[in-house]
Amino acid sequence: MNNKIEIAFGKHIKRLEKDVAKTQTRIDEQSLSNDGMEAIGIRDDLKKIALLREGVIPKYSDLPAASIGGENNLPKIEMFEFADLLNLVDETKAALHDLDLIDYGKELGSHHAKAKAKFDKANAAHKEVNKRHGLSI
Repeated sequence: MNNKIEIAFGKHIKRLEKDVAKTQTRIDEQSLSNDGMEAIGIRDDLKKIALLREGVIPKYSDLPAASIGGENNLPKIEMFEFADLLNLVDETKAALHDLDLIDYGKELGSHHAKAKAKFDKANAAHKEVNKRHGLSI
């Protein structure tokens, strides 16, 4: 890694360390839960710091898994907050970054449309059963 890239990684590490310290202060001062959103944000930032220290640009899929289900199901796409690093490390990948996010959004949209179609079909069947039994909702 060259000096320019190391400096850029270091700036992100320092920024995240400050964010963690501020958030931890807020948790302590307001007696917030160690399982709450603030604490989850700290864990996410600490994971990002660890990756950056290894010279790895964090991806959305690198974030800790949810407590329910065990996976975060996020895309293997570099986080937008590190776009400057991506430009320094791999300009080609940086140019395609937004397209990757757009493709992921389209994929989510198609899953939503399929789920809505299943829901509508089940809802129609439920209404038909109720109608046959003389029930109304």
